[in-house]
This record gives sequence, C-alpha cells and structure tokens, in this order.
Amino acid sequence: MKTTSAFTALVLLTATAAILSTACSSDSSSSPDKSPTPIGPTACAADERAAADGTCELLVADASSCGPGTRPAIGVADCVPVGTTSCAPGFARDTSGWGCAPILPPSACTGATRPKLGEIACAPVGDCSAAFPPAGAILVDPTLAPAAVDATHVLTVADALAIAPSGATIALADGMHTAAPFTIGKPLTLVGRCPASAHLVAAQPPAATGISVTANASLRGFTVDGFTQAVLVSGAVTLDAEDLVIENARSRGLYAQRGAKVTMRRSVLRGTVPIGKNDQTLAVLVGTSATVDLADSAILASLDGALAVTDNVNTSASLTRTVIQDTKPRADGKGGGAVRAFQGARLAITESAILGSTAIAVLALRHTPAPPPQVTISRSVIAGTVSSTQTGTAIGTAVNAAYDAIVTLDECTVADSEGDGLYVEANAKLTFKRSVVVRVTRTPALYSQGASAVRGGTLALEDAAIVKVGGSGVGGWNGGHVTMSRSLVRDIGGDVVQMLTLGNGLTALEGSTLDATDSAVVDAHELGVSSSKAGSAIRLQGVLITRTDAAPMPRFGHGMLSLDSATITLVRSIVERQVGVGLFFASGGGVASASLVRNNAIGVHAQDGSSIAEADTAPDPVPEQSIVVTKDTRFVGNTTRVGAGVLPLPAPLADPPPPQ
Repeated sequence: MKTTSAFTALVLLTATAAILSTACSSDSSSSPDKSPTPIGPTACAADERAAADGTCELLVADASSCGPGTRPAIGVADCVPVGTTSCAPGFARDTSGWGCAPILPPSACTGATRPKLGEIACAPVGDCSAAFPPAGAILVDPTLAPAAVDATHVLTVADALAIAPSGATIALADGMHTAAPFTIGKPLTLVGRCPASAHLVAAQPPAATGISVTANASLRGFTVDGFTQAVLVSGAVTLDAEDLVIENARSRGLYAQRGAKVTMRRSVLRGTVPIGKNDQTLAVLVGTSATVDLADSAILASLDGALAVTDNVNTSASLTRTVIQDTKPRADGKGGGAVRAFQGARLAITESAILGSTAIAVLALRHTPAPPPQVTISRSVIAGTVSSTQTGTAIGTAVNAAYDAIVTLDECTVADSEGDGLYVEANAKLTFKRSVVVRVTRTPALYSQGASAVRGGTLALEDAAIVKVGGSGVGGWNGGHVTMSRSLVRDIGGDVVQMLTLGNGLTALEGSTLDATDSAVVDAHELGVSSSKAGSAIRLQGVLITRTDAAPMPRFGHGMLSLDSATITLVRSIVERQVGVGLFFASGGGVASASLVRNNAIGVHAQDGSSIAEADTAPDPVPEQSIVVTKDTRFVGNTTRVGAGVLPLPAPLADPPPPQ
C-alpha cells in the first residue's frame, strides 16, 4: 500500500479541464480535430468498423451498456463476459452483480449447530434421531449405579480405554462426561449420539493436552469442550472425524503432525482462544508432513488464527465447502488473519467462504531457506476483511503473497475489504483468474487498492475484474510486475484524502512494469493510466480507457500520464471521453501506434523535456522523453488536438509500505 501523502501527490494537479483547455495555443496543432479523409469500408480490418464519416475506427462496445459481469473489448461489438460468470452451489450472485456471495445464516450459529453453505438456518451437527448406541459398543455412562458396571458398561472414558480391545467402539451416553486428558493408542471408534446430546468436557483446570490420537481412530457425534489442544493427532496414523463440535479449546482445536492424516466432515470448531493473552493460537494447525482435509465444516470465532499449514512440502491441507468466519485478534491486538501457509506447505480451498477476518485473510510466505508454499483457492469467496493496527498503522489485505509464495485464485470473489484486495511482493507470484475484486475501501490511515505488486512480486490478472475501489485499481510499485489479459478495472475512486477525491486505474512506479492486453479501464476517477520514474513501463495492447456519462465529474480526469523518464506504450487501443488530456507526457515518453484518441478535452500534451514526434512505424526501444505517434493513430473529436504551455504536475511519488 502507498502512504496517503504519496497517492495525494499523484492527483495533486491544480488545473481543472477548463484550465487545461485555456493553456493550449491557437495554432493548427491545437485546433479541434478535423474530419479525416474518408476511407472505403472494405479497407477496414477485422477489429474495425466504418465510422459515420466513412473512415475506419476500432470496434468496441459502449462501456455504459456493459453491465455487471461484462466488459467492453476492442474488436468486439458487444460486451463480453469477465470475472466470475457462475457461482458454486450454496452461493448466489453478489448484490452488485459482480462475483458471488455465500448463502448463510444471518446470525452466528451456536451450540451443536453450524453455518452450512446454501442454507439460511443454522444446520444441526449430527443426527440425534439415529439409533444409539451401536451394537457391541462399550457404553460410557457416568450415572451408572455401581452394580451396573460390567465389561460393556463403564463410568468413564478412561475406564473404557483400559478394557477396550483393538477395533472396539466406545459410546458416550447422553449427558456430560468430565474427562482428564487421554490417549487413543490403539485402533478404535469413540462415538456419541450427536453433539447436542453427548458432551465431553475437560476437567478443570485443563492440562496441556486434550485427546491425543496415536493410532488409527474414528471420532463422531459428540461435543469436545474446554480442552487445551483439544485433539492432537501424531505419527503415521489416520483419524476419521464426523459430526463433531470442538469448542472453547485453548491454543489448538485440532493439531496434526508427524505424518498424521485427518479427515473431518460436517463438524465445527468454535471459539478457540489463547492460553495467555499473548500466546499464538490456531484453531487448526497442520505441520511436519501431516495432511488435514476439512469438508462441509466450519471454523468460527477463532482468536489469532483459524488455520495454518507449515513446515515442509509434504504438509498439506484442503478445505471443501467449509466456512471460516469471524477470526479476531488476541487481547494484545495481534493476529486475526484466518488462513496461513508457510515453508513449502500446500493448501487447497474449494467452494468455501472466508469471512470477517482481521488484518490478512489469506497469508502465504516462506522463510529462507525453505521452499515456497503453494495455495490454490477456487470457486470461493473471501469477504469482509477488516484492518488491524497491530503494526502501528491500520493495514488490511484480503490475500497477501510474499517471499516466493505461489498463490492462485480461480473463479473467486474478494469483496468488502479494507486496504488491499490483493497484495504480492518479494518474488512471490499471485495469479487471479476468472475472478472479481469488488468494493475495497480505505483503512483509517491509508487509502485503498484493488491489486498491487511490490518489490519483485508478480501479479497476473486473467479474465478478472477489479471493481469499485476507493483509491487505485491495479498497480506495480518499486519493482513490481503486473500482467493483465481480458480483464477490467472499473469504478475506481471515491476515497477522499486531504480534501481530494482519489482514483487511479492502472499504475507503474519506481521501476515497475504493467502489461495489459485485451482489457479495459472504465471510469477511473482521476487518472486512467499513470507511470512514473525511470525503468517504469506500461504497455497496452487492445486496451480501452474510457469514461461513461454515469461517472462522477473529476477534478482532473486524464487518460494517461507518463512522468520522470517512465514510458507508456499504446498499440491498437482507445483513449476517449476524458475531461482532461488523453495522452499526457511530462519528462516521460512512449508510443501511440494504430490507436484511436477521441472525444477528449485535449488529445495529446507534452512538457518538461518531453516532445511529440510523428513516425511511420513505432520505434524500438521506446523513447523515455518523447511521445512518438505513428501515422496510423487517429485523433477524432477532441476539443483540442495538441496541448501547449506548461500544465501543473504532481510531486514525486513515495514507495508504499508493505502490509504486515
């Protein structure tokens, strides 16, 4: 994220569109565009159409006709789909029409109930009407009279474990079972009728461990309440868990390590809290070559963190149709991020919802010399991430990839984030395809960004949409790299900082690069595209930069701005309907080739050492302080074709600090 002062500087131009117009001379180059010489319609290329004057112009849909889920595309007469075009079962279209939202109960689910995707009422955990106890089970019933105790009827879980043979089933009678920590050291099944009926409660004060599983086992149909490290699975064993409620655990709800394999279905982990106010806490921790698969489950109201997967490339976790909701910081203000992947671990999230996280909803990074973690999220929603002040500055990020991490989101929606939607730095790679970022708002301290690549990070947008962001849409900062294909940045701006309304569509600063093909920037409030500082380059091919009648009136409103030896290259693209300058170069350079610049207040303007030159073909390399306009670039309908004089410029831009 950039600092507030840095972004304010970017839009701190003191001339309105009217002032810009009066700064132009009255020679022929500054006069309104004249009608081009007509060309026969048969000469038009496949991505062109015949204009009213008989000439050819690039074909594109009117952006104002493109509703949610669609974009204008150069060479196509109709709007084309973009972003998430269908929602997984249990999800519906977001109210904006952009992306998806989970269908869930409006209020928190308590007790032996859980949120289930696709249902607006809390779903019961387990089936309390099923036959019970299972045939041949050892029944644990603390209310038994002494005379009733025998080989199949005992008072405590410890008693049952002492007599149970390998492969036995231990059944918990309805009611409360107070238990000290115990170990399942031989293959067996521990079962209750349902979590609403059978409660396994930690003896007080709880010890350092709860249920330790060191042999193949099954757990189902009961509530585990108040244990420290409630369920620990360790070693080359498997645990099959169904219809469990694990609540009020301290430190860990479920911990798998040393090659353990855990499958958990239709269960809920709720209210995992620290032992002490500053202690690290995770509802689910997967480490040292363990594997955990959660399906149709929920991790709710965790303090510090909901799930972490770490240690090595053989450690993995998967979440399928699972809800992670309301992860909050500890009492010391630290933590609150929902999902974390470290040190080469693998994490796959499918058709799930991560809601109401604090600081960073999804974090992936490695520490030297470990290999990078890999995270894949598909057909899921990450929504409602709020900022945290744990670093001293209010920072929030929905998805953060750093230090070589590899993160891919496919058919996902990132919605209602404070701060950053997507953030990638330090040689990490974040791929965002067939997905949507919608409604990103500023934190109390910093403005908002849809997607950012910083300090060697690589961000790839494919068939993606970044929509309704208060500050800036997509950017590279200090050596970041962005690629965009078949994507849309729309409705950018609205954050107000130092009495200025912000809004920048695409940005490359301080040695960053941004390459966009077959994409569109629609209604970026102040700047459609901007590049600053030597080594920064934006290359646009088949890109539309436009403003609709529905866009709020900007204070400045430029299509492109290149500063301080940065470059912007435009190939078969369109810059139109800007109330300021279409192509603006100030000690920056670039090329406009086979493009259309139309219906702007000023078509092109150069100053502060930049110059305008015409050429038959585009030069290579791109000049750093000259805008070269090839003869096949057309200027149509601009109030003034070429600006003159000196227009105010923004101050130097600062390097954005990373989220922590």
